[in-house]
Amino acid sequence: MLLLKLKILVENQVNRRGLLAEHGLSMLINIDGFYVLFDTGQTAVFAYNAEQEGIDLRCVDAVVLSHGHYDHTGGLPVFCRLNKDAPVYVHQKAFYERFNSSQGKLLGKNIGIPWLREKIDDFKHRIRNNAKPVQIQKNVVLSGEVVRTVHFEDDKSNFLLKKDGKLVEDRVWDEQFLVVKGDRGIYIFVGCGHPGIINCIESAMNLFPNEEIAAIIGGMHLQNVGSARLEATIQQFKELGVKMIVPLHCTGLQAVWEMKKILQERVTILVCGDELVLES
Repeated sequence: MLLLKLKILVENQVNRRGLLAEHGLSMLINIDGFYVLFDTGQTAVFAYNAEQEGIDLRCVDAVVLSHGHYDHTGGLPVFCRLNKDAPVYVHQKAFYERFNSSQGKLLGKNIGIPWLREKIDDFKHRIRNNAKPVQIQKNVVLSGEVVRTVHFEDDKSNFLLKKDGKLVEDRVWDEQFLVVKGDRGIYIFVGCGHPGIINCIESAMNLFPNEEIAAIIGGMHLQNVGSARLEATIQQFKELGVKMIVPLHCTGLQAVWEMKKILQERVTILVCGDELVLES
């Protein structure tokens, strides 16, 4: 039997004394003793919470950065000081300056990878770029670029990126997810779901045909979507037979409430410090 355990190191919410929360995501995934740190939040909070929980981050065998936004990548320099060996997997298109926008106008500062200019020389030899699927361990696959075919997830992006000195629409093509094949099906770990959470599930099904969807875990970027898209997403969870949904980070409270109301026990709510045994 596979051992598969999940520990939430960073999430937007916390309800335990002694731990911290921040807008971001970081998950420690134990796959039969092979440890993957999936995202690093935006600061050192992930490392602080790990220490509080008695976790030695030197145990981590690989890091996955789901996409090039600050709230998923900002803690990497801290990790690399604590762990001198683990490779860091990230899509090659993640390294742009990026911005929020409204009606084509910039809102605030760069929301891309914060350490790009000043810190990358310290650990650039550990970066493993990919655009296509890559197996990082037996039955553990990083998706590469997500194929987008779901019509109701084809929304216009409010993100911009700076390319060749010009601001262009950012569809976050660099976002990728992690899939673990277990005894009960496949487990899909997602950072923000910018490509669309159903697109992510369908892409995972293409990577592991004929496998049941044991769980979809992570940010689902449903915070500001309309009711029609949210309803369509929940309906697809049903039709695809997703056994467990763990909505985190940018899913949005309203979306989580709606999922819980309709899907009930299939939806599991986790916050900072929570641990979930997926298989044992």
